[in-house]
Amino acid sequence: MNGHGDRAAESARRSAHQACNRGPAALAGPCGVSWPGASMRRRIALRRRAAPTFRPFSAGSGRQTGLAASPIALVRAYTASSVHWSQPLLPGIDAIASPRGRSREKGMTIDRRPARDEADRRAPLVTSSAVSLQDRIYAHLKAGIAEGRIRPGTRLLESQLARTFGVSRSPARGALNALAAERLVSEDGARGYRVGGIAAAGEADDAAPPLDPAPMPHQRRWEILYGAVEQELYGQILFHSVRVNDLRLAQHYGVSRTVTRDLLARMDGVGLVTKDAAGRWVARRVTPQRIRNLYALRRLLEPVLLAEAAPRVPTARLRQARTHVEATLARPAIDGGDFDRAETDLHRDLLGLSGNDELIHALKPTHFLFGPTRHLIDPILGIPMHKIEHALHEHLAILDHLLDGDARGAALLLERHLAEAIDRWLGRFEVAATLGSVACPDYLTPSE
Repeated sequence: MNGHGDRAAESARRSAHQACNRGPAALAGPCGVSWPGASMRRRIALRRRAAPTFRPFSAGSGRQTGLAASPIALVRAYTASSVHWSQPLLPGIDAIASPRGRSREKGMTIDRRPARDEADRRAPLVTSSAVSLQDRIYAHLKAGIAEGRIRPGTRLLESQLARTFGVSRSPARGALNALAAERLVSEDGARGYRVGGIAAAGEADDAAPPLDPAPMPHQRRWEILYGAVEQELYGQILFHSVRVNDLRLAQHYGVSRTVTRDLLARMDGVGLVTKDAAGRWVARRVTPQRIRNLYALRRLLEPVLLAEAAPRVPTARLRQARTHVEATLARPAIDGGDFDRAETDLHRDLLGLSGNDELIHALKPTHFLFGPTRHLIDPILGIPMHKIEHALHEHLAILDHLLDGDARGAALLLERHLAEAIDRWLGRFEVAATLGSVACPDYLTPSE
């Protein structure tokens, strides 16, 4: 198409996109359909054709960087840890530094998301930790070729890569096509691909040599979004109940409603959301009394389960859990993921070895309490670092008693640990009262 045609096509595309943003009635002209003939799916499809340029906040840099990507690429790259703060929460602090470098005074509404242009508000923020299977396989093979582990002349097959990485043929085929585009491999007719370069004598043959197994863990789409939505919900329910609109949630992150329904079903399993009488998803306001009740249940059941599990826990498992706690304490700044793993090791995985399914099932509602521990640098959900370190030292003492074969002593220490943990959790209400309410994203509606 000539230059004039390109400009005309771009102008038409922009008109359709603007019409979709203005509302249903504006769809009749640019979109070539009349309302109500313009379905929601049609409007979403038209919006997705315009891949906006957005500027995700760069952790630690204090600035934003421009990046253009398609909606599919945005979803693939989105992660739960997309919110970055320039300062951790400190005890007694009256103002929190925002991602844009400004402080927030008491009583003000907080928006934890970096400011973005109006055209970018539908696009999720992107970080680099969630990458597609195809891209990971491509990177693995490219590194193997560059380092000489995959030699010139080596034959590569889709089926061979699918077995090696534990995936279907589709991402394997995409990785090979990407390598071929860079001329690192070349098509060999019906025999797959061959690695470029000159093969040593006797090394190039028709057989596809076995590659070292390298399974690629697959992260489902609802798992990619879970952390970000969880953080928003916990930040809201300290102040009020909220209704969750699963359609708007899907549009906000550019995913299907199947993904958001899976996400909400998992949150329902830990008591973060539930359905009201009208069948709408609701995250109910959490109160200090509910927190006390859940901890009372834990103090009754967890020490019993730990005493029952103690003889069954392999020593290697205990040492592994202890090593992780020590490594976490040794870091300059404790990460929410590391602390969450320490909590999971002690309070869920070790207790799960007790074999007492009834008590383990009775503890399931208390899993609601673990969510905020994954967001330690959130201004409201976070806990002062000295309290986190104290909790981890308590973990070490419990694990040491288990390693010494003192199950009763470990159970008593666990009960004391849980008694102190109540105040750590309730401290979030004090911080919330100081900082004020949190701005709702478009898929949440406050309710009482």
